[in-house]
Amino acid sequence: MTQLLGSSYTTEYVISHCFPEVYDVAGCVEAEVRQLANAKSFWSVIARIDLKWLRKEDKKRYPSSIFIKIPTITANVVVVDGDRDDDGLHQTLVDITANEEGFYRMMDNDDIPGFPYPRYYHGEEVDEVPGREGCLVLEDFSEKSQRERVSTARSISSKTTANHGQEESSKQRAGACCLPSCLSLRRELLPIRSRLLSFDVQRHGK
Repeated sequence: MTQLLGSSYTTEYVISHCFPEVYDVAGCVEAEVRQLANAKSFWSVIARIDLKWLRKEDKKRYPSSIFIKIPTITANVVVVDGDRDDDGLHQTLVDITANEEGFYRMMDNDDIPGFPYPRYYHGEEVDEVPGREGCLVLEDFSEKSQRERVSTARSISSKTTANHGQEESSKQRAGACCLPSCLSLRRELLPIRSRLLSFDVQRHGK
């Protein structure tokens, strides 16, 4: 298996922790790592891991790719911080990673209408596991976004074939139900606000 982004992590380690029920990673999946351009990043390096599942049932069950972030103090940080304080930078990295990991663990992959976010597969805070730098493994949203863009384009194309009268009627109906829809969305987002407030209190209370 492949080492990830110059870290202590390998694709086999990551896959086995994301999908622990896969008992034989090397025999079930082939992985290809593609580091992603991240020139503006300060605190991480990122990559996409393409997964080629060898069994038909696994192709249906598991994603074809995942996204991984490795916490790192990049050259951008060093350039901006003229007075280099290694201990201070490390602590900042620890805090940032803990906040991000904590958020995804708190959300617990709940499906919340109106609030799309990537599925959380596995994560480790900086120094949480001895000898490891920390990592965050998420759903590869780039693939989902591409599918959604194609779906939206098809939907728009289909709508343009409708006659003018139908379009006007649709607009009138949309306008009539706009306010209830906004109120419904507000109700759906209230649990997110409460959860984030709770998370903020927990983090600052430590």
